Amino acid sequence: MSIRSLTQEDPIGLAGGLNLYGFANGDPVTFSDPFGLCPRNLRDENGNCPGGLSVNEWDQVQQSYPHMSRAVRHRTAVRLMRGQIHGGSLASEKYGETDEVTGREITINRDMGMFRRSVFNDMEQLAKTLIHEDQHVIDLANRPKYLSPGEAYRAAREYYEKRAEAAEAREYVQ
Repeated sequence: MSIRSLTQEDPIGLAGGLNLYGFANGDPVTFSDPFGLCPRNLRDENGNCPGGLSVNEWDQVQQSYPHMSRAVRHRTAVRLMRGQIHGGSLASEKYGETDEVTGREITINRDMGMFRRSVFNDMEQLAKTLIHEDQHVIDLANRPKYLSPGEAYRAAREYYEKRAEAAEAREYVQ
């Protein structure tokens, strides 16, 4: 009998539990996930992952992790598990947007532009969009408390957009 140890951290980081090397809830026979897809126990009755993402969209978000700094990757993994990342139809020029009510939900455009292409199908753009929207979530969490997230964003839109663009350049990993 040989004993093997895991040599790589769980790709979703702390969102998978405190033990970064503990995969499949310590029960790899029951909870195996060889392809890194959305766990069946998290799917709704229609087979969608948290946030209403398809299994393919969930997988695309996870595949974008290597293009993010460790901090952004961790926050994205936590949002993914909490169902705070969604797919949706946004204005044709938008890659993604942050919910202006709570300031915590992120929507990624499923059908953008005249060719109705999904941001989920472009790994580089998906990673940059998640980084960009992550910065908005951080900024809106630190807004003056007398303003709603929507009011804060509208009042300082140019400032928030510049910070999010700077985050893209700083946090994107080739």
